[in-house]
Amino acid sequence: MFLRRLKNSFIVKIISYFILNFIFGVLSIFFLIYEHYYFFMASFLVYLFIILFIYIELKRFKNFLEWIIGFNYEKPLPENVMKKNDDIKEFLISFRDKLIEERRIIKEKTALEEYRLSFLSRISHELLSPISIMKGYITLLSKKEKDVKKLDYIEKIMRSVSRLESMINNFIVSAREGFYPRAYDFKVFDFTELIFDIYEEYLPIAQERNINYIMRLPPFPNTVIGDPEALKSAISNLVNNALKYTPQGGEVVMEAVKENGKIKFMVKDTGPGIKKEELNLIFRPYFQGKSSRTKKGGMGLGLTIAKEIIEAHGSQLYVNSETGKGTCFYFYLPLRI
Repeated sequence: MFLRRLKNSFIVKIISYFILNFIFGVLSIFFLIYEHYYFFMASFLVYLFIILFIYIELKRFKNFLEWIIGFNYEKPLPENVMKKNDDIKEFLISFRDKLIEERRIIKEKTALEEYRLSFLSRISHELLSPISIMKGYITLLSKKEKDVKKLDYIEKIMRSVSRLESMINNFIVSAREGFYPRAYDFKVFDFTELIFDIYEEYLPIAQERNINYIMRLPPFPNTVIGDPEALKSAISNLVNNALKYTPQGGEVVMEAVKENGKIKFMVKDTGPGIKKEELNLIFRPYFQGKSSRTKKGGMGLGLTIAKEIIEAHGSQLYVNSETGKGTCFYFYLPLRI
């Protein structure tokens, strides 16, 4: 809007000067031909003054453009532009102030980015160091343990610790490189084997909380294409939530069924359910609703992460819930035949 006004103002002014200059030039010639020398001198002087005004305005506008194109707020504003209070001066001051503000924001963002990288370096050390120690002691225990059942538990603990280490490394790399989620490693694998692994990992937790933890799987094989680790993270979040919000004596079911060339996977619980008005909000990052299910601790990121992973696999994460009767999260994956 301002540039249009500036353009019109400048053009009108210059055209006006040129018209006046042409008129007084013609008058000067007319008075000279008819030997009216006093009028000739007067009209010719006005003609010269108008040329001077045109030169001043063009030079002023040239200096204005040079400062704008230079894009350097530290460079002093052109003196001939600042002498006159008009649209050009107003725009130049406004432009300089905006440029200073942009540079300030860039400096702040640069400082924040440096702090972010420093923080990532510290957190990688603080998180990965104890994990390395844990893996060392777990390896030591596995070497000394003779009981087969305990060795099985130790192996599951080691897998979980290794998975945690991998997740932390992926997060740090993604955050450092400025993108999230991480790049996915798609491959062909059997989906039911993945579900069985997750079931085994959470079985001790369900038993400790006295929850009836059930797994229902269709016959092998159920081959899909996807990132097993990413899908494991998504499903683990769903199962962990279900176990967390289901009271003692309740039931959590992991179920997979085949439907029209796809495998439908469900996590069902008999927890308190989710209020109808919160169903469209639960996938938002850090959402903590008022219902007993959505306010029971946590950061509110589990469902967000699960949703992003499922969508990266070309599907959607759906939810059915009724207050007091439980919740069911489910999604579909195409079977590879």
